[in-house]
Amino acid sequence: MSDIHADQTMSKGEFAKLINVSAGRISQYIASGQIGPDALQGEGRSARIVVDRAKRQLNGRLDVAQRVGMNGLTTRIAVSPNAQPSDVPLLQQTEKRLPETFQSQSDLVADQIAREKLDQAKIQTARAKREEALASGRFILADEARSEITRAVAMAYRVMEGGLADMATHLAGQFELPQRDILHHLQQAYRKVRERAAQGFAEQQAAEPQTQDDPDIIDDEDHNDD
Repeated sequence: MSDIHADQTMSKGEFAKLINVSAGRISQYIASGQIGPDALQGEGRSARIVVDRAKRQLNGRLDVAQRVGMNGLTTRIAVSPNAQPSDVPLLQQTEKRLPETFQSQSDLVADQIAREKLDQAKIQTARAKREEALASGRFILADEARSEITRAVAMAYRVMEGGLADMATHLAGQFELPQRDILHHLQQAYRKVRERAAQGFAEQQAAEPQTQDDPDIIDDEDHNDD
């Protein structure tokens, strides 16, 4: 790209493309004073951006988090090589005079902030996927699942136990035996069946993990890491 003259102006949309941000972001910079009135030519929606001056102001006024955050990783606001030393903010002049060791440390800090921002974005994405899976019914809270299963099993046992009296009546008619005696033996046998089943369920539950990873979420996170 050719050098930008100190007095060159652009529309807001053209300047947004130049520094690789949205046109709405330029409006935010102007509203917040990060691009000041002295970097504007004209007023209102038709105002044009004085390119080199606006870049110098953004370099001096945007903090590090804005420059290296998720929305600012690709922002290009380097000042034109034609800018005079007196036009460059004092902080940037000082940085140029710092030893290379200090400058490299500053770069390391900026890189670390960028990595942390990226890690936070990944965490938020994974959380959103889990919440979406929970809302769609693919996930269910463990406490709710246990309560539902307990109610279903208890209901099934009550239905079966309530049917013992009908079974006893039927058998009493078939074998000409007292219905009361048959019901008593059926209830005893049924209790033993329940005890064995309860013990088997307990052993099975103890052998299973408390939680289980969702393969869809794991695969998505692996792709993000790549």
